Amino acid sequence: MPLLPVLFLLLFSLNAAGQVVLPDSVKNKIAQLNGEILLPLDADYRNTSYFNNEKEDEPHWDIILSDRKHKREIRYMFLPDTSSSHFPPDMTVYRLVLHICKNEENSVVTARELSEDELFDWYQCDSGKIYQFPPKIALGYYAYCRLIAIHREGRGKVVICLLYNDPQDLQEGHTYSFRFLDDK
Repeated sequence: MPLLPVLFLLLFSLNAAGQVVLPDSVKNKIAQLNGEILLPLDADYRNTSYFNNEKEDEPHWDIILSDRKHKREIRYMFLPDTSSSHFPPDMTVYRLVLHICKNEENSVVTARELSEDELFDWYQCDSGKIYQFPPKIALGYYAYCRLIAIHREGRGKVVICLLYNDPQDLQEGHTYSFRFLDDK
C-alpha cells in the first residue's frame, strides 16, 4: 500500500516540475545573455509554442508561456548583443511596439523609463522601459499588453510581453520575469 502514494507523489512532482521546458536554442540565448527566467509562483504557466515565423513582418518570439486559468501570456524575445545591429536598442523596441499595438484611433501607448531600483535591484540591467497599450488581435484576444524591454551593455536585450485581460490578474511581481545575472 505505501507504494501507491509514493508513485502518485513522484508522478505529480514530475508533472509540476516539468511544466516549462526550454528548447536548447532558447537556453543558448539565455546563456549568451547570462540571465535567468523568473516565473510567478502563483500561476500555472505552460509552454504553448515555440515558433519561427514564416512571415518576415511578424515578430519572432523565442518562447510563449500561457496561464490558461487567469487567461494571460508571457512572451519572450531574446536578442543577444551583436555588433551588427542597425538600430539603437530603443529604436528596435519602439518599432516592435508600433507593430503589435492596435491600429485604432483611440489606442494609446504609454511608456516610462525603469527606476533605478528596478534597473539595478530587479533586472540588473543598464537601461529599460515599460510600455502599456492595447495589443492587436494577432497576439490573441487580450485587452492589455505590457511590454518590458531591458538592455545590458555587452550582453544584449530582452523583450518581455505580458498579455492579459484583467489588471487584477497581473500583479507587480509578474513584471519581473527575467533578470541578468551578475558577472562572476
